[in-house]
Amino acid sequence: MNGLIRIGILAVALAQSAPGSSPFLGYWLGPLRNLRLLVHVDLDPGGQPRATLTSLDQSPVERVADKTTIENGELRLQFTAMGASFHGRLDGKNKLTGEFVQRGAASHLILQRTEGPPNARRRPQVPIRPYPYDEENATFANAKAAITLAGTLTLPRTTGPHPAVVLVSGSGPQDRDETVFEHKPFLVIADALTRRGIAVLRVDDRGVGGSGGSREEATSDDYTDDALAAVTFLKGRRDIDGARIGLVGHSEGGLIAPLAASRSKDVAFIVMLGGPGLPGAEVLLHQTRALQQAAGNPAQTVEFNVSLLKRVFDIVMKNTEEAIIRRAVDAALQEELAKIGKADDATLARVRASMNIARYLTPWQRFFLPYDPRPVLQKLTIPILAMNGEKDLQVLATENLAAIDAAFKAAGNINGRTLLLPGLNHLFQTAKTGAGREYATIEETFAPAALEAMGDWIVARTSRR
Repeated sequence: MNGLIRIGILAVALAQSAPGSSPFLGYWLGPLRNLRLLVHVDLDPGGQPRATLTSLDQSPVERVADKTTIENGELRLQFTAMGASFHGRLDGKNKLTGEFVQRGAASHLILQRTEGPPNARRRPQVPIRPYPYDEENATFANAKAAITLAGTLTLPRTTGPHPAVVLVSGSGPQDRDETVFEHKPFLVIADALTRRGIAVLRVDDRGVGGSGGSREEATSDDYTDDALAAVTFLKGRRDIDGARIGLVGHSEGGLIAPLAASRSKDVAFIVMLGGPGLPGAEVLLHQTRALQQAAGNPAQTVEFNVSLLKRVFDIVMKNTEEAIIRRAVDAALQEELAKIGKADDATLARVRASMNIARYLTPWQRFFLPYDPRPVLQKLTIPILAMNGEKDLQVLATENLAAIDAAFKAAGNINGRTLLLPGLNHLFQTAKTGAGREYATIEETFAPAALEAMGDWIVARTSRR
């Protein structure tokens, strides 16, 4: 999801059916936790099987299997870039039972045959063309990374040069609309702001859609360079006012925006949408406790997981060698299980098998876990609006807004403001509990009150007086 805060981003899709005798040809649909995966198997022009995988609730992006093998009544798919694979066997004619593995974490997956992709969920806020403003495809270079980024620029039809914002997405592979669960929050935000006279640039993350580069080794620091490349692109246009360019960052983007502003005087203002004010490890520990409590887990289970995760983070942040980390984590696991009287071999083996230490060893995590956004915020005096939803269980509002507000005071930033929005979750939807399982079921993409508050603040700071 989107999220800072890697909520399990899977972008999956398997190809198109074609005539043939294999019982595996066609569309297959099934749930992986709360995500619907669509596998599509067909034949290439040479008659060989091929497949794609799409995570319908997260992104329309199709991931093409690097290797598709059908033999002995089994289907095997390999997705190298995702670090994922699927191995399934037919159970009758219309059910495929197997295992989906990603980054070492295995999940049971049952896929049912379906006639095609399911109908999209209702998303009434998604704007429909024709728009009362102009839009154009945009490409620009990040010279430092030697990559080209692609996105969409929306422009008011009023006389320019226009104030502008760059939208900066949350963690995981995000397209320019930050599509998640068929919601397109960045499209909705761009539409709302452009109608109010603000040009908006939204961009595919590196390695996604039309943007080049790879995410495998990228960190928030690299995405900061991407955001600054977008600012440079806008500043070079005659129809954009180079003195009125700001960044609107969601989740991880709320970390990136201040970091970018600290490196460039071309960033005139910032909006942080559910952005962190605390170090990454603290954010994830608060998140873990909140999400597990919302899931109804017993108090002992919640505290065990939080305590173990804290020790894992400490170990990862203090060591660089994977072998040392794995030994230390295993010792910590045994000690934490002993504390609750469950250090028997069976429990140890089960918990050990469920842990995926590799996820915390990526370059992204190694940057994020120790990163403290407060020193950067304490150096900024430009206008900053930090907005959080009261029911945000990923970047908890009370703790993070308090830290951000304290940083404003330390900086003497009289232009910094925090805003708590009642009843909204991490995606700024009106929610009942804020739990991630609600994201897909809520029809609202971005609460109108949040759009209005953000728009009013930006317009007030970019209007010519």
